[in-house]
Amino acid sequence: MSILIQVTDPVLARMLLLEAKRQGFREEDTPSLHIIDLDRFPPPTGAKQGVTVIGLSADPTSLSPAERTGVAGLLTLPFSVREFEAVLRCIRPSLHVDRVIPIDGNRLMLGGRTITLSATERRLFDLLYENRHRLVTESELRAALGESAMHTNTPAVYLYRLRKKLCADGVSRIRTVRGKGCQWIEESR
Repeated sequence: MSILIQVTDPVLARMLLLEAKRQGFREEDTPSLHIIDLDRFPPPTGAKQGVTVIGLSADPTSLSPAERTGVAGLLTLPFSVREFEAVLRCIRPSLHVDRVIPIDGNRLMLGGRTITLSATERRLFDLLYENRHRLVTESELRAALGESAMHTNTPAVYLYRLRKKLCADGVSRIRTVRGKGCQWIEESR
């Protein structure tokens, strides 16, 4: 899933880009999500099929119905990251998100392809995926890996391998908070 951001404020553009990437989007030539500041740019005309538009405005009530046409979500400036996440959650089913589907044994299905994990990678995946609503601490990661991981960099090695296997489509699904732990970042439905 790719993203196009059309705003004049570079700080806002950076925040939107980082949050959209955290939610699984990336920058490409053909976007599936278009975020546009409707106060500064004309609304997109003839919305392309498969492109979802999120509009931004300091005063959404001043927008004409024509300016709202084709806009799936509307955020009032300024807005919080949580409000942006909420809009993404509401429109996400229309974006055909490739989800990770656990299969039997050590296999997963991602975007129509099968991924085989080692037993240790699968333990880490299960821990992160089952606790995707919260940050999994480093001590929990070490406990999942067993005694050999207590005083080594073993968790980092297996997280690297797991990320590499799950990131074949260019989307990072594991967020690391240095010194605290990791969290699964794919949207749960």
